[in-house]
Amino acid sequence: MDLVVLAGTIGSDVGWARGYPRPLLPLGDGRTLMAALLERFDTYPDALSAICANGHADHIEAHLSVLGRQKPLILLEEGVPLGTAGCLRKCAPHLKSDTFFLAGGSVWLADDPQWMLEQHRISGNAITAFCTQSRSWNGESTRRLTPAGIYCCERTALQHIRSTGYFDLKEQWVPALRKAGLRVGAIAVSPNTGEVRTWPRYAQVLSDSISSARLEVQGFRSPAPGVWIGSGAKIAATARIAGPVLLGRGCVVESGALLVGPLVLGDGCRIGANALLERVVAPGKIAFPKGAAVSDRVVASSKASPFPVVLAEGCRGSKALRRLGPAALRRVGVAGSRTPRKSVG
Repeated sequence: MDLVVLAGTIGSDVGWARGYPRPLLPLGDGRTLMAALLERFDTYPDALSAICANGHADHIEAHLSVLGRQKPLILLEEGVPLGTAGCLRKCAPHLKSDTFFLAGGSVWLADDPQWMLEQHRISGNAITAFCTQSRSWNGESTRRLTPAGIYCCERTALQHIRSTGYFDLKEQWVPALRKAGLRVGAIAVSPNTGEVRTWPRYAQVLSDSISSARLEVQGFRSPAPGVWIGSGAKIAATARIAGPVLLGRGCVVESGALLVGPLVLGDGCRIGANALLERVVAPGKIAFPKGAAVSDRVVASSKASPFPVVLAEGCRGSKALRRLGPAALRRVGVAGSRTPRKSVG
């Protein structure tokens, strides 16, 4: 089952992301949103993942190399905006399966892809949009459906994408399919599935990932409910922590500091005395000074390198790929893009 990931969003439209590409926002268990999405399709032995990027392609490429995945991966760059369906047009020659998934790079997938595939096939749709049910002011579900950012598509539907230029999914591809007499439908999924666009949504996903059992496998321990710490972490007796909170290896929390989750601190972070951190993600080695007050932010380790979770130390772009990347990763240029880099593998 092939997967096409649209990873063009850079996160500059939301201040809390600090310019991070949203697909590369870190989770509490050491993964990124995009890595977690790719893992959900690893159960399909011959699945191909095609990742479309029109910005920060170097960072996405380096991140994929650090992951060391052995599954087939293709990274395509857009020199000009092509639209959702336009990206699929460029991916089409590389797709192998008759039915494939299309997802935004910042989608958190809580549902089983196999169940979603079965529902799509039962529906007889050319395209199925998976949606969540909106909730009213009192928390009750309504009939209104909101797209979750993930679709299941038939390969035959690609014939109805214009051969050149920008082509949008909702405004152009769907009307073209309906005009041809093909079915386009929606299926409801769990409320936990969907794109990460807002801080509250990101905070919820962080909470889910911090409670994951994989933290134990990575050597973290839980001294209190909802609190995970790496080896060598030190917490002052007068510091207060309200989980879910994850402290990386060698973190130091000084006296009087207050940490309120969901909160994730990378290896080597230092929290000064009486500092207040609420709902903060700091994947790099960062020192928060005495009395600091930070809330609802992704904090970068330096202005020079705003993506500390993406790039391994000393690695940049294709050099990192050649040194660390699996042979399965290839990079493909598309029309209108800058000169493509040599494919690896």
